[in-house]
Amino acid sequence: MTPAGDELRIVLAALHQWGAEHLASSTPLARLPLDRAMHRRLRVALIDDQGQTVDSQAMEFFPESFATPD
Repeated sequence: MTPAGDELRIVLAALHQWGAEHLASSTPLARLPLDRAMHRRLRVALIDDQGQTVDSQAMEFFPESFATPD
């Protein structure tokens, strides 16, 4: 898989997570994102540059010039 395709896994996992939470279904999901080694369920999250999880309600899109310098 190309690097771009590999990064797309995050987008697909986010869409999967959204669908599982918001679309009613009587059929169990055919596939789940799992950790390869331990087979634990995975969730997509927003992580800030300090490593802290951020709620999606706190996210807003701004021009890059608004970002705090590293």
